[in-house]
Amino acid sequence: MINKNSIIAVESSIIKNNFIKPMYESYCFSNIPGTIMKNFGINNNRTLPNDIFGNIDQKNKKIVFLFLDAFGWNFLNENKEKIPFLNELVENGVLSKLTSQFPSTTSAHVTTAYSSLQVGESGVYEWNYYDPTADEVITPLLNALALDWDTKLIDLGIPSDKLYPNKNIFIELKKMGVTSRIFQSVETSTGAYSDFMLKGAIKEPYESLEDGLENLMNCINSNEKGYYFFYYSNIDHTAHKYGPKSEEVKEVIKNFFKVLEGYFKQIKENNETLFLFTADHGMANIDLETPYYLNLEIPELNNYTEVNKKGKPIIRCGSYRDVFLYIKDENLEEVYDLLKEKLSNTAEVFKTSDMIKEKFFGNVSERFLERVGNIVILPYENKSVWWYEEGKFSIELPGMHGGLSKEEMEIPLLLYKK
Repeated sequence: MINKNSIIAVESSIIKNNFIKPMYESYCFSNIPGTIMKNFGINNNRTLPNDIFGNIDQKNKKIVFLFLDAFGWNFLNENKEKIPFLNELVENGVLSKLTSQFPSTTSAHVTTAYSSLQVGESGVYEWNYYDPTADEVITPLLNALALDWDTKLIDLGIPSDKLYPNKNIFIELKKMGVTSRIFQSVETSTGAYSDFMLKGAIKEPYESLEDGLENLMNCINSNEKGYYFFYYSNIDHTAHKYGPKSEEVKEVIKNFFKVLEGYFKQIKENNETLFLFTADHGMANIDLETPYYLNLEIPELNNYTEVNKKGKPIIRCGSYRDVFLYIKDENLEEVYDLLKEKLSNTAEVFKTSDMIKEKFFGNVSERFLERVGNIVILPYENKSVWWYEEGKFSIELPGMHGGLSKEEMEIPLLLYKK
């Protein structure tokens, strides 16, 4: 079943240049954690509209959150008729369209899934950004310096509570007698970020998709009251490497649902489990023939870049679909006008303060404000804007996300109960 109300609502959020504005008050990823907590009896005023359930019960003994990184609306829509099991899930479940938060990044959305905080509240908004506690540009999910992943922030004496939100949903669920289990690959289940953000949950690392699903099905068939978060990254990895329109991506999606179908046969009848499939973002196709490198096209930008306490320039952050610049306050207006002129055929340029006023980040915290750059560059369809340094920075991946395009911002929410 298709939830037409959600499709109409998300279509209404389209703004200039076919960009999508996040719908924090209704059909947005940020309202998924609150909806899950409400199922288990925890009061929360941030929930999705009731029509996402259709005729499915809103109270369930178990919830399985299948977080398919980068499985945007386009991917589901293009594959549901080609993959019988996916089509069966849609026909017998309820499919709604949601918006991502902005930026449309995994860092932002995994943190929201764990904490229930909007991206602007958590302050974890991109793969890399400047953090004043470290006084460096960091990669938060790796707990590392952005230019040296081997140097961990925890080893530099920076405690995790200064980097990540001091809130998660698992401790609250535990108080209600709900066992939370986090199924992730071995590589992503370790480290300071996971150790801090997954307090109150049980880690269930897996070596392969089959290994993870076997363990998941055993938990589903147990008698415990449970919330199971299953993270799958291969769609994202493949779309980055080969592009969102590649045959490789189609094959990864097809394989995931083929494997999942086999394990679904193990589920006992009447086990009161709600399955929730969604994504953090979609993926934009990048024309690698037309990259725009800011430092090559506008070399004077170096003179206007803010510096940290050590006097080092704060490098651009984000990705080549959402570039965050740290410009000296006294040069902000001048640089904003310059970028608007130079990028008129390539990207939209925003002052971050204007985007905050317009609620593109939802509610914002002091932690977010002290981390975020003051200019945001959002490339148009197929376009990319970045920085070039040989051997360090370049535009080389045919798939990327982070921006406001429909391809990046529209995500599915599929509810299914066997």
